[in-house]
Amino acid sequence: MSTNIQLLSAIRPSDIPAEYADLVEVLGLDGFLTLVDLCGGQSLYIPKGETLRRDGRDREIRARFNGGNYRARVAVPPFRASDPQDRQRHARMRKLAFFPRLCYNPFRNHNFFAGGVPMPHFTESLDALRREAPARFLETDQFAEMLSTYHKLKPLAESKPKSFAKQCAEYDFTRIYPLMDAFLAAHDLSAPDRLAALAGESAPETVAFASALIDIYADSVAKLTRETEYDTVGNSPATYFICGVWANMKRGREFHPASNGITVTYSQPDAYGNQSISYKNKDYEMTLIFEAVDKYTKNLSWTAHRLLIYTLMCGNRDGWRGNAADFNIADYMAWSGLASRDAAYRQLKKDVQSITNLKLTAESYKKYFESFYITHLATEANIKKYTGEVHIAFAENVRLFLTQYYQLIPDWMGQLSENAYRLAYYLYYRARKAPLDEDGSFLVRVEDIIQYIGLPTKEEVKNRNYDEAIIRPFNKAVEEIESIANGSIHMSFDYDNINSFLAGKMTVGIDETMQDYAHKLERSRAAKQLESGKKRRRKPEPPAEAET
Repeated sequence: MSTNIQLLSAIRPSDIPAEYADLVEVLGLDGFLTLVDLCGGQSLYIPKGETLRRDGRDREIRARFNGGNYRARVAVPPFRASDPQDRQRHARMRKLAFFPRLCYNPFRNHNFFAGGVPMPHFTESLDALRREAPARFLETDQFAEMLSTYHKLKPLAESKPKSFAKQCAEYDFTRIYPLMDAFLAAHDLSAPDRLAALAGESAPETVAFASALIDIYADSVAKLTRETEYDTVGNSPATYFICGVWANMKRGREFHPASNGITVTYSQPDAYGNQSISYKNKDYEMTLIFEAVDKYTKNLSWTAHRLLIYTLMCGNRDGWRGNAADFNIADYMAWSGLASRDAAYRQLKKDVQSITNLKLTAESYKKYFESFYITHLATEANIKKYTGEVHIAFAENVRLFLTQYYQLIPDWMGQLSENAYRLAYYLYYRARKAPLDEDGSFLVRVEDIIQYIGLPTKEEVKNRNYDEAIIRPFNKAVEEIESIANGSIHMSFDYDNINSFLAGKMTVGIDETMQDYAHKLERSRAAKQLESGKKRRRKPEPPAEAET
């Protein structure tokens, strides 16, 4: 027993402050005193259970992985059904069953070839296998699964070409099938001894065939391990409008959403420098009140937008207990791609002030829901530098106002720079209810994008330097998103000059997850409209005639 423990041994349970009573109950007095001895006076961050479970979850999937069952619905450890993020990760991890995170050496857990011959030692990468003995790929479980899939697809190639093409796409076999078909036409792989002989001979054509399959396998691993996950965030037209106002304040201009039935009115700053911005639609009116607007604008950073969205995401994740969101600086840094804790803390302080200093009023015109209230965007904020705890609370009316519906955002969005971040947020906001074409794409006006993300208008550009001021930053934002999105979103647009650029439309393609989400919302809206139409058409029965 250490000297400190000996000194602490005289402590009684009644001597422990009340705020540590739960720890004493869980750890016991001796365990608590040991913790005090080891960590007393230090700031200790306790990770979430979700973080600790992640590696175990991945190990379970890798243990169930047999080398070729990549489309199988592999069972994984239980997740919280109430957590949308866990449900999304569950779906993703099922895809990773064939290509797990750590399978760059797919032979790590296989000690013998199919013929019972001990496997030579390979290094921890497919590149090493390609260099040392690529033909040995033919004796792995991965190739056995490929061979089995080939024999399943072969009868369909001529008899049912449409089903064949569909199955090839489903099994990620479009590139593999022609290679295997050509090789098997000249080589018999039906017997294990023949397969082992081909692998051992390492003929040039066999090496080339195996190397091509390894390359395809590696590409599939890389693609799936980079697959985008989505977080669920509460959102609303009000949240969208506030973030649009922020983006345009720095340029000293007004923000008017490109939507019908919406009226936006800007007041002139009064004698005290206060300015109000009114947003009105058929259901409610919201007024943003900026006290000392010039000072507020000077201290405003685009990262306030990022913090607000992350806060709404965390609040939704935890069920909005007490109408507040709680998270740790370390988690926010990971989501935002920040490296310096001190810099993150300083920026958080500024952004929290931008959120709490914004006053708003809201009035509802809906029948039976008429109300009026005035408060701040966030009513309370607390940041503990050393423990990293962040607490941001909202008035209940405001929280409900900001989170009228749910929206998906990609897990990489927080790591983008200013223009790219705002562009990504705008596109995923639009993707929620935009009409999709058959290929899963939708259209947005380039000019609407430019206004929302805060790029200068044509009239604001000096010396007609449109390329430097508008087009180049726009293209840079698009390229940044596509470089990190790994195919989950892609954008295309054509232009010849600044006029055709501003008058044009961008085609935005989204992945299957977002398409499924958008289609689900569309079906829900259609069902509600149908039910509403039935109610309107339903006429009350005429009153019965009085008896004479």
